[in-house]
Amino acid sequence: TAPNNSQLLVSVASAERRLGRWESAVFHGQRAVDLDPRSAVTNGSMAILLRRLRRYDEAWEFVERSRLLAPFNIPLIQNEAIGADEVTDYLR
Repeated sequence: TAPNNSQLLVSVASAERRLGRWESAVFHGQRAVDLDPRSAVTNGSMAILLRRLRRYDEAWEFVERSRLLAPFNIPLIQNEAIGADEVTDYLR
C-alpha cells in the first residue's frame, strides 16, 4: 500500500512519471491529493502529470484548484499558462 505522506507520494509519482510508469504515477499522485487536498503543490503536480498524458480536462481541474489555493504562486501561474498553450496546440 501507499504511504500516508502526501509529499513523499508527490515525489514517488514524479519519479514514476519520469520512468514512464504512468498508471502508478497517477495512482500515487491522486493519493497525495486525497491526503492533502488543500495543497497547491499536490494539485499542481497532478495537473502536470495529467497534461503529460494529454488528459487536459482532468488536468485543468487540478490547475484551477491549485490556483484557488495559491493565487499568487508564480510556478503555478506558469503551469497554467503552459497547460493552456499545450491545449491550444493540441486542438489545432
